[in-house]
Amino acid sequence: RRRHQHGAWRRGAEGRAQQSPWNTVAPSGSMVYTDLKTAVKDAKVCYRLDLTGFDFFKDKKLLPKSAELTNVMAFRIGNNNISKIPSVFLQMHSLVYFESEGNPLTTLSDSLGMWSELKFLELADTKFDTLPEGIYGCTELYEFNLANNKDTLHITNGISTLNTLKEFNIYSTIVAALPDSFSTMTNLKQTTPYKAALKKIPNQLLRMNELQEL
Repeated sequence: RRRHQHGAWRRGAEGRAQQSPWNTVAPSGSMVYTDLKTAVKDAKVCYRLDLTGFDFFKDKKLLPKSAELTNVMAFRIGNNNISKIPSVFLQMHSLVYFESEGNPLTTLSDSLGMWSELKFLELADTKFDTLPEGIYGCTELYEFNLANNKDTLHITNGISTLNTLKEFNIYSTIVAALPDSFSTMTNLKQTTPYKAALKKIPNQLLRMNELQEL
């Protein structure tokens, strides 16, 4: 199983941290920007952005300028005291990896599909009642991890539209049930409903012939 460490998902094997998508999706050696003002100034070469603890609304003139960050490929936020992602960040059309931890997100934009290159989605400490259907617009999504959602999670049949999804892992989150359409996700290779309060293996998983790891 994976463990949550320093705001990203890690496999237990030693050295796996270096292979985290956070480290690999952007050009080798690219700088990690931790200040939004500097990132906007260097927008053309800003490929990795970590705004953990950043107050997005302290400078009202700065946030709209984030629309210039169209080359960002890995974006991390954490403990920003927000319940939704500022819409200006949807302009990151090159984004491949996104992570949010410590933000009680209650929803995601229906326009999340604007992240048309997104392959890795990591969310922790959310407050979803229903898995936001905006995720289903991310048609290139390869891996989705959700941890510590604070409410019972409902997953709709729309999840079956994620045709490219290979890994879907849920940790420490009570799941109401898996939808029937889950069994039609023929490309899914791994799913981990860890501490999801599922009393038995759902029939939807038993019918998935391509599933290699549970």
